[in-house]
Amino acid sequence: MKVVKQLERWGGVVTDGHFVYTSDKHGPAYINFDVGFTHPKFLWQVCRALIKPYKGKFDVIVAPATGGVALAAITWVYAWMFWAKKVKFVWADKGDDKQFVFERAGFAKTVKGRRVLVVDDIMTNANPQGSVYKLCRLVEASGGKVVGVSIVVNRCGGTAEDLEVPRLSQLDTVDSSLFYALTPSECDHNKDGLCKQNVPIVDDVGHGAEYKAGHPDYKGGYVSLLS
Repeated sequence: MKVVKQLERWGGVVTDGHFVYTSDKHGPAYINFDVGFTHPKFLWQVCRALIKPYKGKFDVIVAPATGGVALAAITWVYAWMFWAKKVKFVWADKGDDKQFVFERAGFAKTVKGRRVLVVDDIMTNANPQGSVYKLCRLVEASGGKVVGVSIVVNRCGGTAEDLEVPRLSQLDTVDSSLFYALTPSECDHNKDGLCKQNVPIVDDVGHGAEYKAGHPDYKGGYVSLLS
């Protein structure tokens, strides 16, 4: 499914900016999946494709807050309407220490002893610092069994082995030469680093606002993409 191409047509893909990702890395490209929510037919197709490989193989859909919640909730509704009336949906909130927890009453209990499908929109990091990896470990720690991870766009090229799960499904990938990411140190010191070149940081998507709060004197300044 050519998700990225479709989002690009709607203005949801930028490849010439300076963004701070949820991983705290910096890069020139950003995918804004939110534009897809204004196109119901497209969104319905995405939700169907996310769960199709796992039909009859999961009891609960789990998503990370806040980015993946809306998509996963609609995916759950699709599953409930057409495939499985008993499928449940919960999400995990991120605490002050950047670790995921099931804060809502009954969520941890819902996961315990059940087969879990983890759903998210954009995966930018598949290592232990990434949201999807952390969420899978939370499910396991809560007594659930992760049967798979289903992602709309795999930005980082991560694998099921990286996530330590039985299966990883993805609807689309990206050109790694455009969607690269540098650590803050690399961005500051590499000759091609965006920070080194004082390229303005977009402060209204990703973690740009958080970076701005911690680095108000960044020489390149800040710009807004959405306003």
